[in-house]
Amino acid sequence: MQKIFMLLFVLFSCTEAQEIVTDTEQKLQWLDTKDMQEFNGIWKLANSYCEALHVEQKDDWRLPTKKELQHLGESKKLKTKFRHLDTALYWSKDIDKSSDGFNAYTVYTGNGFVSSTDKCHTNKLVCVRKLQ
Repeated sequence: MQKIFMLLFVLFSCTEAQEIVTDTEQKLQWLDTKDMQEFNGIWKLANSYCEALHVEQKDDWRLPTKKELQHLGESKKLKTKFRHLDTALYWSKDIDKSSDGFNAYTVYTGNGFVSSTDKCHTNKLVCVRKLQ
């Protein structure tokens, strides 16, 4: 448990400039940072990371829904705006209820393919917020 808190501290204390990708079609802002590219963790840690963010005086960051992530994975135009988005499985905030809550939906950013993954597996994250 102490290692998780230390990892969270290291992730949140990074001073790297934050980059924002705006998706006017979905009315979303996506966070695009090197930290995001390097993250590979369990669902709970990914969820906590996004919820604790305060970027550009905004504190309503979260994991994207599977639908939002699927759109990202299928949109070549949107993906070209990112500097740090990998072609990989990314966590969504949506839980797969058919798995009794043990799985969350993940999306492959290469093509938008949706899958259900055990929350204890490690995957990438990208944080998002509604454009106001």
